[in-house]
Amino acid sequence: MKINELDTPALVVDLDILQANLLRMASYTQTHGLRLRPHTKTHKSPMLARRQLDLGAVGLTVAKVGEAEEMLAAEPKDILVAFPTIGATKLARLKEVAKRSQITVALDSLEAARQLSDAGIPARILVEFDAGLGRVGVAPHELLPLIGKIAALPHVVFDGLAFYPGHIKHLDETGERQLSELSDLVQSTVAHLSASGFAPRIVSGGSTPTWAHMHRVAGLTEVRPGTYIFND
Repeated sequence: MKINELDTPALVVDLDILQANLLRMASYTQTHGLRLRPHTKTHKSPMLARRQLDLGAVGLTVAKVGEAEEMLAAEPKDILVAFPTIGATKLARLKEVAKRSQITVALDSLEAARQLSDAGIPARILVEFDAGLGRVGVAPHELLPLIGKIAALPHVVFDGLAFYPGHIKHLDETGERQLSELSDLVQSTVAHLSASGFAPRIVSGGSTPTWAHMHRVAGLTEVRPGTYIFND
């Protein structure tokens, strides 16, 4: 069958380009000593997620519990749920997922952490801070009191920080300035938390537009690009 014979809508992927994209990201993160935990929101495919894991990804990132359930088929050692899980029904499902994979949750409120704790879910917590986009995360100066309260909860463990530099779209003059400001912010935030007894094991950030430059962010340990797999 030829492309012009396909009925629409149809998903068409050039597998050679896809593999080259996967290899490029794997090489970049390994070269710079960064953990790769790709976001699966673009492909939503356990088969493609398995390819990412086989090339060195330490785990997967998903947006919600339903995606975590689907990605269990890829047998990841760790699944990061990038948004808080709220409500008894979803928490019960997440607890089942946690029986088959380590669960990490990014959140920005004590209430979200407390619900995980009350549900008895052994989750690692990445506290999210606003790195400039203004969409999610607490202000950097709010991190320390929030982390202190989360650290006192049973079952859950503070494991680090998360942020999304979605405000950096292009590495032009403005983007270069924003990247430099981001590096200063992350470095100072990590230093402040470490001096206060809450050194983050993981500092997770990144996006596809900035993927080739995230090693320039001081203190960053992990990247979570998503659309790079198709780069469409």
